[in-house]
Amino acid sequence: MKRVFIGGMGRSGTTITLNALYRHGALYAVPIETKFLVENDGFYDLIQAITDDFSTAGTPVAVKRFEHLMRNLVTGVEPSESFTAQARFSSDIFEHYEGAVDCLLEMVLCRNFYPQREPVLNAMRHFIAYTFDHATTISDKAGWVEKTPANFWRLEFLRELYPDCYFVHLIRDPRMIMWSLMEKGWISTEVSRAAIRFENMIAALVLKRRELLKSPRFIEVRLEDLANPETLGGTLNQLANQLDLEPFPSPAIASVAETISTYEKSRDARGHSISYSKDEALTINQLLMPWILELGYSPVFPASLISG
Repeated sequence: MKRVFIGGMGRSGTTITLNALYRHGALYAVPIETKFLVENDGFYDLIQAITDDFSTAGTPVAVKRFEHLMRNLVTGVEPSESFTAQARFSSDIFEHYEGAVDCLLEMVLCRNFYPQREPVLNAMRHFIAYTFDHATTISDKAGWVEKTPANFWRLEFLRELYPDCYFVHLIRDPRMIMWSLMEKGWISTEVSRAAIRFENMIAALVLKRRELLKSPRFIEVRLEDLANPETLGGTLNQLANQLDLEPFPSPAIASVAETISTYEKSRDARGHSISYSKDEALTINQLLMPWILELGYSPVFPASLISG
């Protein structure tokens, strides 16, 4: 079964790419960010706690946090910012979710320490077989695609689970990402503070990317190439080729183009709450320039972000 993970910095186009691969038709697209594979208290933190990072004090706490995440937060039993829109997750998306959680926790709770990682990885693969794989099979698809932006930071772990998995990394002009994060209120709306914090974020991403570029089945897509009607079709078909899929059907490309156009019109109608003065743009450019150039973007500041 083909397994594809999508990741990258938030606001870089991961959702658009998931929607595009859904329209291709060959892959089952997990309809929400599952998060529990790679984010706090999920699979990655669990395997670390019961193998390499075991401690008599910390491991039981990590196991309890994992159980709470999987039984209460992921399922919407308790309110959570991360899973607000995912109530009834188990019954609506993965019909065997509760049983899969029971099986995984039974294995973990019977023994808090595992000197080798493989038994834990196998238990996690069984969980995914009951959830992602099962949903794919009953949908009559050849594989699945899951997107959580934080997948980018845990690709080595995802490759432990599935050495032959594909990874699609979305990249976008760093200045546009910073602007979008400020618009969302996810970082400070005060430009100098936001710029300093974001420079740290994009520096970490670029340094990590240097390592990941050497890994197999690591695919990069630029959001700008998806958003441009003139390059959309070629970009999607290149992605399909890299994923060893048939080319995108023409109606699927048209559907993706329409979705992007509708989103952009809606965004433009709402207007923008953030714009930069020329001096602010100069400051941002100077701070981010090494990473802008390494990612292959123009040193010229996007004019659409400058006020006046």
